[in-house]
Amino acid sequence: MADADSFKKNEDDEPVVFSCVKCKLLVGDSLSWVGSETNQSQILLSRVTDNVLTGEETVYEPTKKAHCLTKPLFCRGCKSELGMTYISTPKSLDYKRFIFFFNVEKLDSYVLGSANQVGAKGYPNKEPVTMEYRNDVEQQLIQMKTLMVSMAQKLEYMETSALDDTGSLLK
Repeated sequence: MADADSFKKNEDDEPVVFSCVKCKLLVGDSLSWVGSETNQSQILLSRVTDNVLTGEETVYEPTKKAHCLTKPLFCRGCKSELGMTYISTPKSLDYKRFIFFFNVEKLDSYVLGSANQVGAKGYPNKEPVTMEYRNDVEQQLIQMKTLMVSMAQKLEYMETSALDDTGSLLK
């Protein structure tokens, strides 16, 4: 079983995508990482994909003096409950408002570039590293990074345009 520590984000980490543990639909990525609450086994994201749906508002009482309005988060594919988001909070908990809290046991994660990859047949496995080869690899990495940034910006634009003024998904 996963815990919040296994999802921790470091600055040197490769990008991570998060998916529903049941149906594998993507729900978010580490580019919108806010943090984690280890004691609650939760990760916090500022943005999610349109595969995350919100339910009806409910009253949540983290303490006897604090009443919050929350909405559960559901997977669009399998309707599994994934976590919650705070809609209204007392002043002391304002930092939690409009953040997506995911239960880590409901998520899978994949670190981009972590899969063992195989070259095409006939590609030499033991090619010496030359300056030309290194420059080619660096150029390819720059192109891939540019592509990833462009894709992240497009995804952010699509997510932003799909939200209404309250931060809820448009229907």
